[in-house]
Amino acid sequence: FSTGFASNDTILNAVNNNPGIPISITIAISIEPLANIANMGLITRGVEDRILTAKNIALDLYNYLKSFDFNVLPDGAVAVPANIFDRWIKRFEMRCSRDPNFFLR
Repeated sequence: FSTGFASNDTILNAVNNNPGIPISITIAISIEPLANIANMGLITRGVEDRILTAKNIALDLYNYLKSFDFNVLPDGAVAVPANIFDRWIKRFEMRCSRDPNFFLR
């Protein structure tokens, strides 16, 4: 299940602005009937969150590709360096190591 902590600005600010300082989070568990869970929209919200995350990652790739000066061929195709995706994934991994939640914003 997803806690939503990775996209909670209050928690992100507390973690990023106070490195090394422990943060206390209280987690409560409630056992509910399935009908209550369906009414809360949790099933679809989790899917929507994952779709938004995927879109943000795709947008990061698109912006990275857009930053290059491509050769546009006569038929409208675009020629890109052969290692463009390797370079992007290395950049993506470096950004994740600095801020594991950057693509959630």
